[in-house]
Amino acid sequence: MHPYKILDWDSSFFKYKVAMLLVPTYNYIELNTALQNLKREQVKLAYWSPENESKIDEEKVISLGGKLVDIKTVYRINLDGKSLENFKKDERVKEYTDFLVHPDLFTLAYESGIWSRYKVDENIGRQKFEELYKIWMEQSVAKKIAKTILVTHKGTRLTGMITLGEKEGIGNIGLVAVNAEQRGKGLGFALFQEMFRWFIQHGYKIITVVTQEANVSACRFYEKSGFEKLSAQPFYHFWI
Repeated sequence: MHPYKILDWDSSFFKYKVAMLLVPTYNYIELNTALQNLKREQVKLAYWSPENESKIDEEKVISLGGKLVDIKTVYRINLDGKSLENFKKDERVKEYTDFLVHPDLFTLAYESGIWSRYKVDENIGRQKFEELYKIWMEQSVAKKIAKTILVTHKGTRLTGMITLGEKEGIGNIGLVAVNAEQRGKGLGFALFQEMFRWFIQHGYKIITVVTQEANVSACRFYEKSGFEKLSAQPFYHFWI
């Protein structure tokens, strides 16, 4: 078996070959060999997410063209024993029911991704980053990758949003953002209170969310909201 996999969707989206390196632990020879094979296959970008960060020789990874672009951090909360009465209803929060995507949702989607590896890696470029998050938002509104979207609003403007979905029977938070000009008004707290209520109403006991370790404010907010940190896994990009 090749220690890599060509990613069809990513390759189609970026218009060049993209692969995932399947080298689970740091092994310089195996990693170098895989990258040389990818070069012969004309792969331009390779992702690598090793299992054990502590054993990585960072200098050698850099010498091979690797760049740490994310530490994928997973949080989880168990709502067993909780009820709607445990969470405050806030009239500022509504479910987004329109079929068309409000322009403010695109802006909020871009804001939600400023710490993502697609934004951190400057080689990807702003255009592709925004195009990716635009697709994510469109598919969320179309209920293809989200079950609902909760929003806060001020007049006709949308000031915050959170997309809610499911993965393998577990509730999942997707995109989260509050307009920079509206922060400090408790909108994030209000969205999360309603998020908890929605998941309870729809029978979900466990909720997970993935964020970036570099997004310190988000990590602190999840922890303050009762989430526990499950894992933190490094993510590298290799431009070949």
